[in-house]
Amino acid sequence: MSKKTFSKIVSESAKNLDVINSDQLNNLMRKDDNLVILDVSDKETVEERGFVPGAVNISLGTLYLSLIHI
Repeated sequence: MSKKTFSKIVSESAKNLDVINSDQLNNLMRKDDNLVILDVSDKETVEERGFVPGAVNISLGTLYLSLIHI
């Protein structure tokens, strides 16, 4: 069995994600003080787009590399 590539893992994972817009995120943030937001964007994207106050940013690549060592 061949190993999956990073791109393939990302593509498969993205199918299971609920993508929300900024209005939906703002509503969730107002409703739940314990909400944890994990931004998996890379550094360049965050610098270009900006960040959500209070969000934890760990790039998807970093998460993947960390998980293969567990």
